[in-house]
Amino acid sequence: MPYDGNGNYTLPPVYKATPGTEIITTQHNTPLEDIQAALNAVLLRNGSAPITGNWNMGTNRITFLEDGVANTDAANVGQLKALLNNTALTGVPTVPAVTDWTAYQPVGAKDADARYARLTGGNTFTDAQNITGAINVTGTISALVASSTQKVTFRRASTYGGINSYDGSSWHPLMINDDDTASTARGTLAFSNVAQTFTQTQTFSGQTLVPDVDTFDGKDALNAETAEGRYVKSTTAEGRYIKSVPVSPNRRITDIWENADGRAVFGDGTSAPILANLADLPFSDTGLKEQAFMQWTTLDQYGHGIFTFPTAFRAGTVPVVTLMIDCEPAGTYAGHTRTYSFVRNGTAPSISNTGFMLAVGVTDGSGVYVSTVPVIACVRAVGYF
Repeated sequence: MPYDGNGNYTLPPVYKATPGTEIITTQHNTPLEDIQAALNAVLLRNGSAPITGNWNMGTNRITFLEDGVANTDAANVGQLKALLNNTALTGVPTVPAVTDWTAYQPVGAKDADARYARLTGGNTFTDAQNITGAINVTGTISALVASSTQKVTFRRASTYGGINSYDGSSWHPLMINDDDTASTARGTLAFSNVAQTFTQTQTFSGQTLVPDVDTFDGKDALNAETAEGRYVKSTTAEGRYIKSVPVSPNRRITDIWENADGRAVFGDGTSAPILANLADLPFSDTGLKEQAFMQWTTLDQYGHGIFTFPTAFRAGTVPVVTLMIDCEPAGTYAGHTRTYSFVRNGTAPSISNTGFMLAVGVTDGSGVYVSTVPVIACVRAVGYF
Protein backbone atom coordinates (compact mmCIF):
# COMPACT_ATOMS: atom_id res chain seq x y z
CA MET A 1 0.00 0.00 0.00
CA PRO A 2 1.36 3.45 -0.79
CA TYR A 3 -0.29 4.94 2.38
CA ASP A 4 -0.28 3.81 5.98
CA GLY A 5 -3.30 3.85 8.29
CA ASN A 6 -2.79 7.55 9.04
CA GLY A 7 -2.63 8.55 5.33
CA ASN A 8 1.15 8.95 5.25
CA TYR A 9 2.97 7.92 2.06
CA THR A 10 6.49 6.40 2.08
CA LEU A 11 8.57 4.84 -0.73
CA PRO A 12 8.91 1.08 -0.69
CA PRO A 13 12.17 -0.05 1.00
CA VAL A 14 13.30 -2.21 -1.98
CA TYR A 15 14.99 0.67 -3.74
CA LYS A 16 16.57 4.00 -2.95
CA ALA A 17 18.83 5.69 -5.59
CA THR A 18 22.27 6.90 -4.46
CA PRO A 19 24.92 8.88 -6.44
CA GLY A 20 27.29 6.74 -8.58
CA THR A 21 25.09 3.64 -8.33
CA GLU A 22 23.89 1.81 -11.42
CA ILE A 23 20.13 1.94 -12.00
CA ILE A 24 18.59 -1.51 -12.31
CA THR A 25 15.30 -1.76 -14.17
CA THR A 26 13.71 -4.26 -11.84
CA GLN A 27 14.45 -2.02 -8.90
CA HIS A 28 13.51 1.30 -10.57
CA ASN A 29 10.01 0.25 -11.75
CA THR A 30 8.75 -0.79 -8.28
CA PRO A 31 8.65 2.70 -6.68
CA LEU A 32 7.17 4.22 -9.83
CA GLU A 33 4.36 1.67 -9.74
CA ASP A 34 3.81 2.47 -6.05
CA ILE A 35 3.67 6.21 -6.82
CA GLN A 36 1.10 5.46 -9.55
CA ALA A 37 -1.06 3.59 -7.07
CA ALA A 38 -0.74 6.45 -4.56
CA LEU A 39 -1.81 9.08 -7.07
CA ASN A 40 -4.83 7.01 -8.09
CA ALA A 41 -5.99 7.05 -4.43
CA VAL A 42 -5.88 10.86 -4.25
CA LEU A 43 -9.23 12.88 -4.37
CA LEU A 44 -9.11 15.08 -7.42
CA ARG A 45 -10.17 18.72 -7.01
CA ASN A 46 -12.42 18.72 -10.08
CA GLY A 47 -14.49 15.90 -8.64
CA SER A 48 -14.06 13.61 -11.63
CA ALA A 49 -13.36 10.59 -9.45
CA PRO A 50 -15.88 9.40 -6.81
CA ILE A 51 -14.98 8.64 -3.22
CA THR A 52 -14.76 4.91 -2.60
CA GLY A 53 -15.05 4.85 1.22
CA ASN A 54 -16.35 6.69 4.28
CA TRP A 55 -14.53 9.86 5.28
CA ASN A 56 -13.36 10.50 8.82
CA MET A 57 -13.03 14.27 9.18
CA GLY A 58 -11.14 13.97 12.46
CA THR A 59 -13.28 16.70 14.11
CA ASN A 60 -12.51 19.07 11.23
CA ARG A 61 -15.12 21.03 9.30
CA ILE A 62 -15.97 20.99 5.61
CA THR A 63 -16.05 24.67 4.77
CA PHE A 64 -17.49 26.72 1.91
CA LEU A 65 -19.96 23.96 1.02
CA GLU A 66 -22.43 24.88 -1.70
CA ASP A 67 -26.19 24.55 -1.01
CA GLY A 68 -27.45 21.08 -1.64
CA VAL A 69 -29.97 20.55 -4.47
CA ALA A 70 -30.59 16.85 -5.03
CA ASN A 71 -31.91 14.57 -2.31
CA THR A 72 -28.43 12.94 -2.13
CA ASP A 73 -26.59 16.28 -1.75
CA ALA A 74 -25.09 17.42 1.55
CA ALA A 75 -26.80 20.45 3.14
CA ASN A 76 -24.75 23.25 4.64
CA VAL A 77 -25.46 25.03 7.95
CA GLY A 78 -27.05 28.00 6.18
CA GLN A 79 -29.62 25.78 4.54
CA LEU A 80 -30.51 24.17 7.88
CA LYS A 81 -30.93 27.53 9.61
CA ALA A 82 -33.18 28.80 6.82
CA LEU A 83 -35.32 25.67 7.11
CA LEU A 84 -35.70 26.00 10.89
CA ASN A 85 -36.68 29.68 10.60
CA ASN A 86 -39.18 29.07 7.80
CA THR A 87 -42.70 28.39 9.23
CA ALA A 88 -44.31 27.91 5.81
CA LEU A 89 -44.03 24.17 5.25
CA THR A 90 -44.78 23.02 1.74
CA GLY A 91 -45.16 19.35 2.60
CA VAL A 92 -47.43 17.46 5.03
CA PRO A 93 -45.54 16.95 8.31
CA THR A 94 -46.76 14.11 10.54
CA VAL A 95 -46.25 13.53 14.24
CA PRO A 96 -46.78 10.34 16.27
CA ALA A 97 -49.84 9.80 18.46
CA VAL A 98 -49.77 11.53 21.84
CA THR A 99 -48.93 9.11 24.65
CA ASP A 100 -48.76 11.59 27.54
CA TRP A 101 -51.05 14.66 27.56
CA THR A 102 -49.11 16.17 30.45
CA ALA A 103 -45.86 16.26 28.45
CA TYR A 104 -44.78 18.64 25.69
CA GLN A 105 -45.63 16.26 22.86
CA PRO A 106 -46.87 17.61 19.50
CA VAL A 107 -50.56 16.98 18.81
CA GLY A 108 -51.59 15.51 15.47
CA ALA A 109 -54.82 16.37 13.68
CA LYS A 110 -56.36 12.96 14.43
CA ASP A 111 -55.68 13.30 18.17
CA ALA A 112 -57.01 16.87 18.21
CA ASP A 113 -60.26 15.88 16.44
CA ALA A 114 -60.87 13.11 18.95
CA ARG A 115 -60.07 15.21 22.02
CA TYR A 116 -61.30 18.77 21.37
CA ALA A 117 -64.57 20.43 20.28
CA ARG A 118 -64.41 21.41 16.61
CA LEU A 119 -64.96 25.03 15.56
CA THR A 120 -65.75 26.67 12.26
CA GLY A 121 -64.94 30.21 11.17
CA GLY A 122 -65.66 32.85 13.79
CA ASN A 123 -64.95 30.38 16.62
CA THR A 124 -68.38 28.73 16.55
CA PHE A 125 -69.03 25.05 17.22
CA THR A 126 -69.81 22.91 14.17
CA ASP A 127 -72.11 20.49 16.00
CA ALA A 128 -73.34 19.48 19.46
CA GLN A 129 -70.50 19.34 21.96
CA ASN A 130 -70.20 17.24 25.11
CA ILE A 131 -67.67 18.79 27.45
CA THR A 132 -66.67 16.36 30.19
CA GLY A 133 -64.04 18.39 32.02
CA ALA A 134 -64.06 21.64 33.99
CA ILE A 135 -64.15 24.86 31.93
CA ASN A 136 -62.54 28.05 33.22
CA VAL A 137 -63.44 31.04 31.06
CA THR A 138 -62.16 34.56 31.71
CA GLY A 139 -62.79 36.04 28.26
CA THR A 140 -65.67 35.85 25.77
CA ILE A 141 -67.22 32.77 24.14
CA SER A 142 -69.17 33.50 20.95
CA ALA A 143 -72.66 32.13 20.36
CA LEU A 144 -73.18 28.77 18.69
CA VAL A 145 -74.45 28.35 15.15
CA ALA A 146 -77.99 29.79 14.91
CA SER A 147 -79.75 26.44 14.84
CA SER A 148 -82.00 24.69 17.31
CA THR A 149 -79.97 21.50 16.89
CA GLN A 150 -76.73 23.01 18.18
CA LYS A 151 -76.06 22.85 21.88
CA VAL A 152 -73.33 22.51 24.48
CA THR A 153 -73.78 19.90 27.21
CA PHE A 154 -71.77 20.41 30.40
CA ARG A 155 -71.30 17.17 32.34
CA ARG A 156 -69.09 18.52 35.10
CA ALA A 157 -68.61 21.77 36.98
CA SER A 158 -67.90 24.88 34.89
CA THR A 159 -66.36 28.05 36.31
CA TYR A 160 -67.01 31.33 34.56
CA GLY A 161 -65.15 34.57 35.07
CA GLY A 162 -67.89 36.90 33.90
CA ILE A 163 -71.65 37.37 33.57
CA ASN A 164 -73.35 34.34 32.00
CA SER A 165 -76.62 34.89 30.12
CA TYR A 166 -78.73 32.62 27.94
CA ASP A 167 -81.18 34.03 25.39
CA GLY A 168 -82.94 30.87 24.23
CA SER A 169 -85.02 32.66 21.57
CA SER A 170 -81.94 33.28 19.43
CA TRP A 171 -80.28 29.98 20.36
CA HIS A 172 -77.25 31.41 22.10
CA PRO A 173 -76.75 28.73 24.75
CA LEU A 174 -73.98 30.59 26.57
CA MET A 175 -72.83 34.21 26.42
CA ILE A 176 -69.98 35.21 28.75
CA ASN A 177 -69.04 38.82 29.33
CA ASP A 178 -66.34 40.18 31.61
CA ASP A 179 -68.48 42.80 33.35
CA ASP A 180 -67.82 44.00 36.92
CA THR A 181 -70.27 46.90 37.03
CA ALA A 182 -72.17 47.60 40.24
CA SER A 183 -75.53 46.51 38.79
CA THR A 184 -74.35 43.12 37.53
CA ALA A 185 -72.10 41.30 39.93
CA ARG A 186 -69.57 38.80 38.57
CA GLY A 187 -70.85 35.26 38.41
CA THR A 188 -74.61 35.91 37.98
CA LEU A 189 -76.31 33.30 35.78
CA ALA A 190 -79.54 34.35 34.04
CA PHE A 191 -81.75 32.30 31.70
CA SER A 192 -84.66 33.72 29.69
CA ASN A 193 -87.41 32.58 27.30
CA VAL A 194 -86.60 28.87 27.37
CA ALA A 195 -87.02 26.52 30.36
CA GLN A 196 -83.84 24.82 31.52
CA THR A 197 -83.64 21.20 32.65
CA PHE A 198 -80.78 19.89 34.80
CA THR A 199 -80.49 16.10 35.00
CA GLN A 200 -77.75 16.05 37.63
CA THR A 201 -77.13 17.84 40.90
CA GLN A 202 -76.02 21.46 40.43
CA THR A 203 -73.79 23.18 42.98
CA PHE A 204 -73.71 27.00 43.10
CA SER A 205 -71.12 28.65 45.32
CA GLY A 206 -72.38 32.19 44.72
CA GLN A 207 -75.77 33.90 44.78
CA THR A 208 -78.45 32.41 42.49
CA LEU A 209 -81.30 34.70 41.40
CA VAL A 210 -84.70 33.53 40.12
CA PRO A 211 -87.64 35.68 38.93
CA ASP A 212 -90.85 36.31 40.90
CA VAL A 213 -93.42 33.51 40.81
CA ASP A 214 -96.64 34.51 39.00
CA THR A 215 -98.61 31.29 39.50
CA PHE A 216 -98.22 28.72 42.23
CA ASP A 217 -99.64 25.70 40.40
CA GLY A 218 -96.44 24.80 38.54
CA LYS A 219 -92.84 23.91 39.40
CA ASP A 220 -91.40 27.44 39.33
CA ALA A 221 -88.36 28.12 41.52
CA LEU A 222 -89.30 30.24 44.53
CA ASN A 223 -87.10 33.22 45.41
CA ALA A 224 -86.57 34.54 48.93
CA GLU A 225 -88.53 37.76 48.35
CA THR A 226 -91.67 35.87 47.25
CA ALA A 227 -91.36 33.41 50.11
CA GLU A 228 -90.98 36.19 52.70
CA GLY A 229 -94.18 37.85 51.52
CA ARG A 230 -96.25 34.68 51.14
CA TYR A 231 -95.53 32.25 53.99
CA VAL A 232 -95.67 32.35 57.78
CA LYS A 233 -92.21 32.27 59.32
CA SER A 234 -91.26 29.41 61.60
CA THR A 235 -89.92 30.01 65.09
CA THR A 236 -88.52 26.47 65.44
CA ALA A 237 -85.02 25.36 64.66
CA GLU A 238 -86.30 23.02 61.96
CA GLY A 239 -86.59 25.64 59.23
CA ARG A 240 -87.66 29.13 58.26
CA TYR A 241 -91.29 28.48 57.37
CA ILE A 242 -94.06 26.42 58.94
CA LYS A 243 -94.35 23.14 57.08
CA SER A 244 -97.59 22.06 55.43
CA VAL A 245 -99.21 18.76 56.43
CA PRO A 246 -100.75 17.49 53.17
CA VAL A 247 -103.28 15.17 54.86
CA SER A 248 -106.97 16.09 54.90
CA PRO A 249 -108.42 17.96 56.68
CA ASN A 250 -105.19 19.81 57.56
CA ARG A 251 -104.37 22.84 55.43
CA ARG A 252 -101.34 25.05 55.17
CA ILE A 253 -101.49 28.68 56.30
CA THR A 254 -101.27 30.93 53.22
CA ASP A 255 -102.41 34.31 54.51
CA ILE A 256 -102.55 35.84 57.99
CA TRP A 257 -103.30 39.45 58.97
CA GLU A 258 -103.60 41.70 62.01
CA ASN A 259 -107.04 43.24 62.56
CA ALA A 260 -107.90 46.62 64.12
CA ASP A 261 -107.91 45.08 67.62
CA GLY A 262 -104.34 43.88 67.21
CA ARG A 263 -105.37 40.24 66.93
CA ALA A 264 -104.26 37.82 64.22
CA VAL A 265 -106.86 36.64 61.75
CA PHE A 266 -106.73 34.35 58.72
CA GLY A 267 -107.51 35.99 55.37
CA ASP A 268 -109.65 39.09 55.91
CA GLY A 269 -111.19 37.71 59.13
CA THR A 270 -114.76 37.64 57.79
CA SER A 271 -115.17 33.85 57.73
CA ALA A 272 -112.13 32.66 59.69
CA PRO A 273 -111.55 32.54 63.47
CA ILE A 274 -109.65 35.26 65.30
CA LEU A 275 -106.56 34.11 67.17
CA ALA A 276 -106.38 35.04 70.86
CA ASN A 277 -103.57 37.03 72.42
CA LEU A 278 -101.95 36.10 75.73
CA ALA A 279 -103.81 39.03 77.31
CA ASP A 280 -107.08 37.26 76.48
CA LEU A 281 -106.28 34.31 78.76
CA PRO A 282 -108.05 34.21 82.16
CA PHE A 283 -104.86 33.54 84.14
CA SER A 284 -101.67 35.52 84.50
CA ASP A 285 -99.85 32.18 84.49
CA THR A 286 -100.27 31.18 80.85
CA GLY A 287 -99.49 27.57 81.69
CA LEU A 288 -102.74 27.14 83.67
CA LYS A 289 -105.75 25.52 81.99
CA GLU A 290 -109.37 25.32 83.22
CA GLN A 291 -111.95 22.52 83.08
CA ALA A 292 -115.61 23.15 83.95
CA PHE A 293 -118.05 20.24 83.90
CA MET A 294 -121.12 18.69 85.57
CA GLN A 295 -121.01 15.14 86.89
CA TRP A 296 -123.48 12.78 88.58
CA THR A 297 -121.98 10.18 90.93
CA THR A 298 -123.19 7.54 93.35
CA LEU A 299 -122.08 7.23 96.99
CA ASP A 300 -120.87 4.11 98.75
CA GLN A 301 -121.94 2.94 102.20
CA TYR A 302 -119.58 5.45 103.76
CA GLY A 303 -121.01 8.37 101.81
CA HIS A 304 -117.93 8.57 99.55
CA GLY A 305 -118.26 9.55 95.88
CA ILE A 306 -115.49 9.72 93.22
CA PHE A 307 -115.37 12.48 90.54
CA THR A 308 -113.12 12.11 87.45
CA PHE A 309 -111.78 15.02 85.37
CA PRO A 310 -112.79 14.80 81.68
CA THR A 311 -109.11 15.36 80.81
CA ALA A 312 -106.34 14.41 83.21
CA PHE A 313 -104.04 17.22 84.29
CA ARG A 314 -100.27 16.96 84.10
CA ALA A 315 -98.95 13.95 86.02
CA GLY A 316 -97.55 14.90 89.41
CA THR A 317 -99.61 18.11 89.69
CA VAL A 318 -102.69 18.79 91.84
CA PRO A 319 -105.33 21.14 90.38
CA VAL A 320 -107.47 23.56 92.40
CA VAL A 321 -111.10 22.36 92.58
CA THR A 322 -114.20 24.42 93.43
CA LEU A 323 -117.69 22.94 93.68
CA MET A 324 -121.31 23.91 93.41
CA ILE A 325 -123.44 20.96 94.59
CA ASP A 326 -127.22 20.62 94.63
CA CYS A 327 -128.82 20.97 98.03
CA GLU A 328 -131.07 18.39 99.47
CA PRO A 329 -132.89 16.53 96.69
CA ALA A 330 -136.64 16.83 96.76
CA GLY A 331 -138.33 14.22 98.96
CA THR A 332 -135.16 13.08 100.62
CA TYR A 333 -134.13 13.88 104.21
CA ALA A 334 -136.61 16.73 104.40
CA GLY A 335 -135.80 19.18 107.17
CA HIS A 336 -132.19 18.04 107.32
CA THR A 337 -128.96 19.62 106.06
CA ARG A 338 -126.44 17.97 103.76
CA THR A 339 -122.72 18.48 104.34
CA TYR A 340 -119.96 18.04 101.78
CA SER A 341 -116.22 17.75 102.32
CA PHE A 342 -113.17 16.43 100.48
CA VAL A 343 -111.99 13.11 101.81
CA ARG A 344 -108.66 13.76 103.46
CA ASN A 345 -105.46 11.99 102.59
CA GLY A 346 -103.54 12.86 105.69
CA THR A 347 -103.94 16.64 106.10
CA ALA A 348 -104.63 17.43 102.42
CA PRO A 349 -107.76 16.85 100.32
CA SER A 350 -107.72 13.65 98.30
CA ILE A 351 -107.25 15.36 94.89
CA SER A 352 -104.98 13.99 92.14
CA ASN A 353 -104.36 14.97 88.52
CA THR A 354 -107.15 12.58 87.41
CA GLY A 355 -109.96 13.31 89.95
CA PHE A 356 -111.02 13.67 93.60
CA MET A 357 -113.22 12.04 96.30
CA LEU A 358 -116.03 13.65 98.32
CA ALA A 359 -117.67 12.61 101.63
CA VAL A 360 -121.40 13.44 101.97
CA GLY A 361 -123.35 13.50 105.23
CA VAL A 362 -126.78 14.56 106.61
CA THR A 363 -127.22 16.52 109.87
CA ASP A 364 -130.22 16.81 112.19
CA GLY A 365 -130.71 17.79 115.80
CA SER A 366 -129.04 14.66 117.10
CA GLY A 367 -125.91 14.51 114.83
CA VAL A 368 -124.47 13.76 111.39
CA TYR A 369 -125.36 10.66 109.48
CA VAL A 370 -123.81 9.08 106.34
CA SER A 371 -125.71 9.91 103.13
CA THR A 372 -126.01 7.38 100.32
CA VAL A 373 -128.13 9.48 97.97
CA PRO A 374 -126.41 10.20 94.56
CA VAL A 375 -124.84 13.66 94.13
CA ILE A 376 -124.86 16.05 91.15
CA ALA A 377 -121.97 18.54 91.21
CA CYS A 378 -120.83 21.42 88.98
CA VAL A 379 -117.03 21.30 89.10
CA ARG A 380 -114.43 23.92 88.15
CA ALA A 381 -110.82 22.69 88.16
CA VAL A 382 -107.72 24.76 87.32
CA GLY A 383 -104.27 23.24 86.83
CA TYR A 384 -101.42 22.42 84.46
CA PHE A 385 -101.68 20.18 81.41
